[in-house]
Amino acid sequence: MPTGLPITYLDLAPLPDQGAESALLWLDDLTEKELGKLTDAMFERLSGRAIALGTIPADRYSRALADKSYISSRISSILGRARIIHLDGALTPRERSAAQIMYPNERFDKAGIGEQLVSAVLWDTCNQTREDGEHCVGAQVRAGRCLDHLEDRELEETLRPSTEEAPRDLDIRGIRLSSGRLDRILAACRTPDDHIRTGAIRLELAAVQGDVNLTDAAIDGAVSLAGAEIEGGVYLAGARIDGNLYMAGLKVSGDLNLANIKVAGDISSADAKIDGSIYLAGAIIGGGGSFDVTNVAGDLQLEASEFTRWVSLNGSFSSMNKVDLSGAHFLGGLTARLGNAEVLMDRVELRAPSVVADLSRIDERGETIVAPHLLSLTGTDVTALTLSGVDLRPCRFSGAFDLDNLRIEGSLRLAGRPHQWQTRRKVLAEEHQWRHRHSRFWSQNWYPKECRALRLSDEERLAAPEPERGAAPERVRTRAREVSEVYRALRKGREDSKDEPGAADFYYGEMEMRRRASEWGVERVLLTCYWFISGYGLRVWRALLALAALIAVASILFAVIGLAHSRVTVYQPTKIPGIQTVAPTYRTTTIAGPRPGWSTAFDYTIESATSLIRMPQSPPQLTGWGEILTIVIRFSGPALLALAVLALRSRVKR
Repeated sequence: MPTGLPITYLDLAPLPDQGAESALLWLDDLTEKELGKLTDAMFERLSGRAIALGTIPADRYSRALADKSYISSRISSILGRARIIHLDGALTPRERSAAQIMYPNERFDKAGIGEQLVSAVLWDTCNQTREDGEHCVGAQVRAGRCLDHLEDRELEETLRPSTEEAPRDLDIRGIRLSSGRLDRILAACRTPDDHIRTGAIRLELAAVQGDVNLTDAAIDGAVSLAGAEIEGGVYLAGARIDGNLYMAGLKVSGDLNLANIKVAGDISSADAKIDGSIYLAGAIIGGGGSFDVTNVAGDLQLEASEFTRWVSLNGSFSSMNKVDLSGAHFLGGLTARLGNAEVLMDRVELRAPSVVADLSRIDERGETIVAPHLLSLTGTDVTALTLSGVDLRPCRFSGAFDLDNLRIEGSLRLAGRPHQWQTRRKVLAEEHQWRHRHSRFWSQNWYPKECRALRLSDEERLAAPEPERGAAPERVRTRAREVSEVYRALRKGREDSKDEPGAADFYYGEMEMRRRASEWGVERVLLTCYWFISGYGLRVWRALLALAALIAVASILFAVIGLAHSRVTVYQPTKIPGIQTVAPTYRTTTIAGPRPGWSTAFDYTIESATSLIRMPQSPPQLTGWGEILTIVIRFSGPALLALAVLALRSRVKR
């Protein structure tokens, strides 16, 4: 029945003619109310022309039979006409694998009637008995027997085509084989030049004790390894597949080697369990790819591979994998949700929007977030790339193209500077490494283990490279200039994303490496002064401290040499030579008095430092040095105040 229609649709459903193959009407998850609407007339209409398949949970079924009401008596009558099949509530591992073959993108954690039906055996099974006495469930290919139970002559006749015929399909579904017996089957598919040539290959639900070696095989069709259990490795290196490659539910005890494979269609490994690594170096995939590395014990190698359509990578919460995408071409884009993995993305081509993100899950302990560790973007055009929740502490951005267009969502996960007494900021791994190699002071505190590849041994991670004390100055400055350019591009990207605090950290790093890259001259002196007095306009406390120091020094200078002596008027007696007078006469005279005190000098300095345009009221008399000092104070004070305000704004603006 079409989804969502009422149960009374059984009176209207179109049915096939008498004698034709019966239709199937699936009544999924029936309730007591829906059962009560069923009538004998409905089923008389369906008789011989359709089969009604209904599902009902066991507890609801028991409750309906136990009820003695009128509706339940009608339900009992309807159920009396039905053939009752009781199904277990959980799928066996083999049933789950079979269901996964039919629907590789679905999950079968819980079992209902649908899951039970799709997990049924999908082929006519062999009529022979295996060596262990169990019935063989391999797919019939000839005279009711599977490939494993054919004689050598019959195997040759079944699989080896004539010169004008197309290669024949290789159907190994459900067969349990040792490696030698699989080689016997594959030998019948070899051409005179000793290469395997077949049609479609089906190993669904097969069990192989040993390796599956299809190296350099030419396969004129799809390959399905869905649900197969391989107690060894799977080798398809250099093979050509003119169809899709299905590996849903595949279990491999060794490696899955698909290096240099050419697949005309899609490739999928949903829910696969690989005890080794997956190698796809140099592979050319005409379609897309879906890789579930949740159950991969080793690495995922996609170096120099090419995918025409969109690719999906799903990672693991616990195991640490290395995902090497170096030189890969994702023409349809990439979505990688990776957990505790190292990711290499050197020289990657991304022609469509792509995302590398962390994994998150919510359980009874709360939300768990595991971030991948991006190691390098050298040679990659990141215009279409978005990083979300990725650990960037060990990442090398040098050599990446269009870094200003790189989107970084979430918090910036970068290492900080090592000195606790200095303001914390985000520092790239390139700057950490440069300072460790070339700094004169505290170099051993730079380049922590978080900035290095995690797959190194503990000894290698803790032992950072020795500083290059004898490196040529020009080479040292060139490297500092390169790091400065990386900071500049990342800063522009953060500014475009309206992340002013994040951009401020990148601006500080840019100016630091620019200062280190400059030779001693006017530019180096100006940059050093800019860093010293205000932290490149980003450190509020430095600007305020510089202003306080300026006021203190200026106050001392004003008190010592800047303020002129005060003028005092006194009366002095006058004497006329040769004449004596009874009453003396006096005249007024101005003489130099004491200098103004420290409080006057401090008050005048404060007024001068905070008044760029207006003059202080009632200024004291100044010396020539005082005039010069006033000019310096009146410009320097407001400038330092402006730097402090600018630094505060850069930290609080969003």
